[in-house]
Amino acid sequence: MRLLNPIAPFDQVYRTAFDFLGNPSKLSASERFEDKRAVLKLVFAERLPYTRNEGYRTAQTSFPFKTLEDFRLGKFEMVPPHGLEPRTY
Repeated sequence: MRLLNPIAPFDQVYRTAFDFLGNPSKLSASERFEDKRAVLKLVFAERLPYTRNEGYRTAQTSFPFKTLEDFRLGKFEMVPPHGLEPRTY
């Protein structure tokens, strides 16, 4: 099995993602093409769906944005008292 070399160091990718979550408009307002591409990859879970006769369709957002939306709507729960692991008794 051949391993590929990463395009960018992990800490740089990690930093970019968290900087974006802290201030999304900063990265999206950038003039750099790479920054605009990073915004699309961080916001959307998949490629933007496109239909020839109808144009772009509604895209699925990535996990961080789905989670933030759930908190905004009050959709959060506590872990049940017995925990998340399957019961063994």
